[in-house]
Amino acid sequence: MDTFLTKNIKKANSSQNHNENLEILSILREIEVYLNSMYNQFEFITDPTLIDSCIYDINSAQNKYSYYLRLYKSRNIS
Repeated sequence: MDTFLTKNIKKANSSQNHNENLEILSILREIEVYLNSMYNQFEFITDPTLIDSCIYDINSAQNKYSYYLRLYKSRNIS
């Protein structure tokens, strides 16, 4: 399955700000991996305090992802 990131890595290679664009893509990928990990953890926890903590972490990561995705798109790479 091609994600937004895999489709745009080649485009990032040909842009003016090559290193910055690749760094943004790298950050987005790290956040995707972290989110997947948190979603998996969320499925197995039962303690209410840990559930709240996990939801907080997921929301935080989603906000970071949205920020970096907007930044990436604003650089006219998409």
